[in-house]
Parts: sequence; structure tokens; C-alpha cells
Amino acid sequence: MGKEILQDRPISHRKLVLVLLLGFGPGLVALTTLAAVYLVLNAAINGAGHTFGYKSFANDATNLRLLALITFGEGLHNNHHARPASPKLAAFRGEFDPAWPVIRLLVALRLAEVLSKADEGWENHRRRIPRTVVSP
Repeated sequence: MGKEILQDRPISHRKLVLVLLLGFGPGLVALTTLAAVYLVLNAAINGAGHTFGYKSFANDATNLRLLALITFGEGLHNNHHARPASPKLAAFRGEFDPAWPVIRLLVALRLAEVLSKADEGWENHRRRIPRTVVSP
């Protein structure tokens, strides 16, 4: 198997594989569950990730550590807005991006390739504003 670039893939193939592996009935239940979870977490990231939490960079988003844990790092939304192409969203001590160790494992297994430097470039963004807590 060759190297693959980490990026979004069409979900239609995943749907078909899931239905084939689980069978028609259980596959449809699994697809419905995945769609519901995706919609809820997406709304949480875009709603809470622009309303509650703390900011380290001057943009409209916020960081929520608990949301980052259950959304594989996407809850570090302020960091994502500061460096949208970075594969690692944790920028400071105390922040954890659960997806980053998985990405590193995939790279070590030669199943993926990181196209941008994870830790380079943050120095241009480090604490551009004092850390502030945001609430409605």
C-alpha cells in the first residue's frame, strides 16, 4: 500500500464498506448513528468553538479542551483558525490534540505523509493576544 496524503476522502466509499461489513440493517443503523454524531459534534465545534472557552490568538474562534478530547483536536478551534493547515492543533503546554499521535503513528507505519511542518510557524502566532476567557 502506497503513501496516502491525510485529507478528507469521499464518505460514499465508507458507507458502502460499512453496509457490506455489517449487513444491510445493522449497516444502515451504523450509518444513521455516524451521521447523527457527526452533525452533533460539528454543531458543537462551530457553536461552542466560537462562543465559549479561551483565546490565545486574535481570531473569532475559541479553544475548549474537553471538546478537543471528544472531537480529536477540533475543539482547539482558536488554534485551528490561527494555523488552518497545521496537522497538529495543540500549540501550548496543557493543550492536547488526540489526532496528532494517530497521525504520527500513520506516518511511522508509512501509511500517511504530513505535508506541512507541525511545529514550525507557530512562533509567528504565539500568544498574539493575552490569553482571554470568553463566555456569552
